[in-house]
Amino acid sequence: GEIKSVAITSWKGAFEIFVLLGHKDLGTSMADTSRYVWLRQVYPELAKLPDYGSFDNVNVEELVKAKPDIIFSPEASAKINKQMQFLKLPLYVDGVTSKGDPYEGNEQELLAIADLLGERDKAEAYQVWEKKWLALVAERVKDIPAAERKKVLCMRNSVTEVFNEMNILGLSVSLAGGINVAKDGFTDKFYNTVDAEKLVG
Repeated sequence: GEIKSVAITSWKGAFEIFVLLGHKDLGTSMADTSRYVWLRQVYPELAKLPDYGSFDNVNVEELVKAKPDIIFSPEASAKINKQMQFLKLPLYVDGVTSKGDPYEGNEQELLAIADLLGERDKAEAYQVWEKKWLALVAERVKDIPAAERKKVLCMRNSVTEVFNEMNILGLSVSLAGGINVAKDGFTDKFYNTVDAEKLVG
C-alpha cells in the first residue's frame, strides 16, 4: 500500500533521501537530530517530531504504538533489528555501512527507497546530474601530484573519532583530490577512535 508515515531511527541518512525525493513530510518520527545544528536550521520542524530513540537504543514499545507504515533502521542496529523482525514490524534496514564502494552503496540505497515511493525516475535523474559533476571534479583533480594533495582529517564527534573511506564522508576527500589521513587507519567499521599521536604522525 501507499506509504504515509515513516519512522527513522538513524540520525539523518534515510531522511536525506526523503528530502531529495520530495517526501520529507512522510517522516512522522525521527531520531534526535539536535547534534546537526544546520539540519535543524533548514528543517526546524524536525525538533517537533517524536523521537523513539536511535540505533540499538530504540523504544520499540512506543514505536509500535505510533503505527508507522515503515521503519527505517540502520544496518548497524543488529540487536534492535532482530527484535523488530521478531515482532513482524514493517522494517527497512538502511545500509549505513555499505559493502564495497560506499558511493555505490549510497546510489543503491537511493534507488531502493525511490522504488518504495514510486520515484525511480526522479532518483535516476538526480544520479545522472550527480555523476556529471563528479566526473567534472575527477577530471580537474586527476593530475594533482601526490605530494601536492591536501591532507584531510574527516572528523565525526571529536578530533580523534574519524572516518575512513568506507563511508561516503571519508571517501569524499579522495573524490575531491585530497588525501584522507585516516584512510588505512582501521577496516572494521567506517569510523573509529585513533590515537592523536598517530594522526599527527
